[in-house]
Amino acid sequence: MEDKQIYEFGRDKVKVPAWLGYTTSHLWGVENDAVLKIGVSDFFLKLVKEIYFISYDVEVGDLVNRGSAFGSVEGSKSVMYIKSPTEGSIIEINEELYDDPTPLNKNPYGDDGWLVKIKQSVPANLLGPKRYMQVLQVAVDEMEKKH
Repeated sequence: MEDKQIYEFGRDKVKVPAWLGYTTSHLWGVENDAVLKIGVSDFFLKLVKEIYFISYDVEVGDLVNRGSAFGSVEGSKSVMYIKSPTEGSIIEINEELYDDPTPLNKNPYGDDGWLVKIKQSVPANLLGPKRYMQVLQVAVDEMEKKH
């Protein structure tokens, strides 16, 4: 059974699985033998509402730097750039999402919901779920100030 923590804001509930790491730009990551698999968090999905299109600016073998955009996600509310949380080389791209981003909309943490895999030359500095929930609280507070 998947271990989940649920962060609630407004009428929405944002899922924050405890077994993943997170970035302040609302990506999730899981590391295995210096390979980082990256996807978008449930909160990222709430920001864009529904993902219509995914674009990658990288190919397998390309090097990425921490903080550099490697693609973008177009949703019903906005276009958001996806920035790498680590340095290394792209070893796999989830190309199935080009044709159909439905797996992300249904479950951004599912087996088909990842974006890329990066062979890290420098370990990612991912946040644990409790720290990420603090980041979410700040983001929600900022959003409420604007409305």
